[in-house]
Amino acid sequence: HLVCWTMAGRGGKRREGWLGWTGAALAAVSWCFWDLMQFYLGALGVWGAVRAVRGKLDRRESWVYWVPLALMVGAVAVFHPYFRAHFVGLSPLPWLLLGVAGAGVEKNPKRKLWKAILPAVPPLVVWVAASRMVGEDAYGHFGGLLWAKLRWLNQRPTDPKLLTFDQRILWTSGLMSTDWRMVVRWFPAMLWPLAGWFVWRWRKRRTGADGAEARGPATPGFAAWCAAISLAAFALFFRFHIWVALAAAALGGVAFGQWWRDGGRKRRIWLAVAALAVLGLETAQTLDRPTRWGGPSVYPDETAELLEHLRTYAAPDPVLANFGVSGSIAAYGGCPVVLHPKFESGDIRKKVREYGEALFKGTEEDFARWMDLQQAVVYVHSMGELSNLKPEASMRFMVDALEPAPDAAVRLFEERPEELQRFKPEFANRKYRVYRLQGSGAGRFLAAQRAKLATEALGSGKPQCAEAYATAALRADPDNESAQGLLQLLNDDAFQLGDADPDDEDESFALYEHDPVAPPSPW
Repeated sequence: HLVCWTMAGRGGKRREGWLGWTGAALAAVSWCFWDLMQFYLGALGVWGAVRAVRGKLDRRESWVYWVPLALMVGAVAVFHPYFRAHFVGLSPLPWLLLGVAGAGVEKNPKRKLWKAILPAVPPLVVWVAASRMVGEDAYGHFGGLLWAKLRWLNQRPTDPKLLTFDQRILWTSGLMSTDWRMVVRWFPAMLWPLAGWFVWRWRKRRTGADGAEARGPATPGFAAWCAAISLAAFALFFRFHIWVALAAAALGGVAFGQWWRDGGRKRRIWLAVAALAVLGLETAQTLDRPTRWGGPSVYPDETAELLEHLRTYAAPDPVLANFGVSGSIAAYGGCPVVLHPKFESGDIRKKVREYGEALFKGTEEDFARWMDLQQAVVYVHSMGELSNLKPEASMRFMVDALEPAPDAAVRLFEERPEELQRFKPEFANRKYRVYRLQGSGAGRFLAAQRAKLATEALGSGKPQCAEAYATAALRADPDNESAQGLLQLLNDDAFQLGDADPDDEDESFALYEHDPVAPPSPW
């Protein structure tokens, strides 16, 4: 995108036009592939807004660069299914770019400040009204976390009552605050030369071949702006170190090129040595710690055992599990899940909060009742919920229940499973325990449907298929009389299976594994 803008500034009007639209299309497509690209698009919008307020945004630049970008980004926000479902069209980004585009189409390049701001007022009013009505759920929770970090000076309170649920559950892991030790550990060399270059070159302006100021954001100043806001985001949220790396890489290329151009032979030699030293240090600190490259999930062997059990004995029954393992269960366990790690939905955040409150603040009966409302029949409990290791990062901190009551459901699942009345244990390893909810409405529904399918399969001359469905029915509800009677009939010595086709057995289990029958539910 920026390469297209740089090339467009060195050609005629026709070349500027198609390169401007090409760059805008590339920026929009990149947003489709990576949701966090909106950070850079937002930085671009703020940069253009500042140029408009300073009177630096002329009409030609607006029509060539900003109007195509605003239209392309707006089209993605409206027509992309994921963005449309989360009302991204009402987020600040497309309206900010639209305001910048409108601020530059005015003919007089020497307009006053209020004339530059005035075209952006209507989009701002529409966005504020619409986002408050519809789009708050999609991105308001992250704004709440940002406000909490600013309010508490980037230090998380130890008392969970001082934060809301959304703030507590987001202020963990990768969204933790960053300190100077982490900066030195993750960026031991590349940031310090860039800081020196930034101070040295801040007052100098980049000019084109004809001596005119370069249009658009394809300037060292924009690269420095991206680096500055990336560092600010990195200070508040550790996960955004990727933005620092990208911005520093771009700014490093600009700095190296300008130092190389302005220096003599000796300076170029020293510059090459310094650049190789910086590259070597940054490479060494990455290669020295392979854990930074990514790796398998936590407890991979235990998770594999859990998924094998669910595929064999639970699929396709609905499962309730924390969303640390829910994704694996949905993908490889063959079971639909209740909780999803997708916090851009207010309904999902509400469901996660209710799950935590039922587990840590409610009794076994309260938890069973809530689980039945979600139409789940299998519960996967992850051991360690009551661990004293980093309790501020645990689910009980999120729901303000650091010390659950003695009769809390979590204490029974974790410490006293023999006292459970509504849950039957089915599987256990070092990390996970699987319980099946007894006497639930969802279980009775599944059992009735599968008993009906078993009867139909038996009537069609497929006893193996009938036995698989009847067994699955009793697994969902052991008291289902229809399935009990059918299995008794199949196991009766007087019942003759006849000469069954060997393919029937494979077909019966394939039918069960791809059972389309499930209770109507939000998932």
